[in-house]
Amino acid sequence: DKVGDATNTISVNLAGVADAAGNAGVGTASSANYSVDTRDTSGPTATITLANTALIAGQTTTVSFRFNEPVTGFDASDIVLTDANGTLGALTPNAERTLWT
Repeated sequence: DKVGDATNTISVNLAGVADAAGNAGVGTASSANYSVDTRDTSGPTATITLANTALIAGQTTTVSFRFNEPVTGFDASDIVLTDANGTLGALTPNAERTLWT
């Protein structure tokens, strides 16, 4: 049925069932209203890797951010460099927007 329908219920026609003594059911039984959440609320996850993890002053390395699903709107302002002792250049996504370097 419709995801947001106020009348989403599951019904059973009790005439089609019987108890252990053979007594047929009467009428119907219905569930309470339910909703279907079709949104993925878990959000993306990321793995961050550095091509070189032992830099000396003045050296650079490629930093890769691999996401488990395509992302949009990712830029340097989303990255916290408080303990990084360095700077980050512009981020470039792959065509699928799952790998940003």
